[in-house]
Amino acid sequence: MTSITDFENWIEMLDLEDFEEVDSLYQSVRNVSDYGEYKTIEGRSAGSYVVTASVLDVNLFLASEKARQAFLKYIESTFCEGEMEEAWYAVKRANAKDD
Repeated sequence: MTSITDFENWIEMLDLEDFEEVDSLYQSVRNVSDYGEYKTIEGRSAGSYVVTASVLDVNLFLASEKARQAFLKYIESTFCEGEMEEAWYAVKRANAKDD
């Protein structure tokens, strides 16, 4: 499986539309764990991470902790209207229950 480091391009391949998908990706990367369709593991080199999505044949390689943090901030700025992801998700989930 191939890996890329351009997380903007990788996210475009995912075509994230649902707030649940955004949360699953964020939580996987934040907690370095399996979460929904996403899995984040520590890479072979110290401080690196590999993110996989069950719907893609391309992995995201985050070369450092700094890159992982930048990726999380990118998710917040791109999908969470600049809010912290947890607060944004809580509002979205509450609104979905009201429908």
